[in-house]
Amino acid sequence: MIAEFDNLINFPGLTNAWVMPIKTRIDMLATGIKTPLGIKIGGPDLTIIQSIGKKIETILGSMDGTASVYAERVAGGVTLP
Repeated sequence: MIAEFDNLINFPGLTNAWVMPIKTRIDMLATGIKTPLGIKIGGPDLTIIQSIGKKIETILGSMDGTASVYAERVAGGVTLP
């Protein structure tokens, strides 16, 4: 069912995270991340942040037991110190 939803709902920049709505809301309030497990990468250069995210995505995606991995693509913006 999740694979079918992923095929139907596929928008650039949108992460499909199929989890229970209440749990998602609690996780988002506590961490700012929409999924049960996440890694936040910070720094002054968005290009480097995105590069690190893609590397982590590749490494974690090849690990046994990993259901899905997605590094959010940064479209641009202001990074405050």
